[in-house]
Amino acid sequence: MWSESMQTVVNTWHSSTTVLAPPSWNTGSAHQLPLGRLSYFSFIQQHHMENYCKGKNVEEPLQKDNIPIPNLPDNFLWMTVSAGSKIQHLLRSALAEFPKHRAVVWSGSGPAVGKVVSCAEIMKKKHGGSLYQLNKICYRTVEEYWDPLVENIDQLVVKRRLPVIHILLSMDALDASELGYQPPGTTIARELQALNMNRQS
Repeated sequence: MWSESMQTVVNTWHSSTTVLAPPSWNTGSAHQLPLGRLSYFSFIQQHHMENYCKGKNVEEPLQKDNIPIPNLPDNFLWMTVSAGSKIQHLLRSALAEFPKHRAVVWSGSGPAVGKVVSCAEIMKKKHGGSLYQLNKICYRTVEEYWDPLVENIDQLVVKRRLPVIHILLSMDALDASELGYQPPGTTIARELQALNMNRQS
């Protein structure tokens, strides 16, 4: 029988998955198997996952110094969004602080991508469509640990790459030649809409 936690892992949207197989599976010296969603499902189904329970997650942290947006202002406001964040609380804080900074970066990954897009769009409307925008998409790594429930089997590690979105909104003009630039008065870019629809599907 599949546990709810296993079904959640299978259904989680991601760009790529790598299973770090234990040596007993004879997968080679590296024990890394890059898998797509369907092959990942088949793989874990064939390797008796009822003998494992979900352990810890180790996530590559979002860091202010690693935001892939060039020439960020020194004093920009950084708003990080998680899946459990309340949009109204985030916006209340951001709108209060924004005039002092003149630039804000909204960041989030995985299930939070849709909320990042929503926060940015609402904030643009609050400012009458006058803000300049720059969008960047990258990825971060999450390691899922599966602990054995029986003796003589090894721990299983599943690596996933989650999409991360960063949206810069600025009162001041931005470099229009930079990839991901949107002038004032425009809605979210097509690539961000596609990313959000993939999350919801």
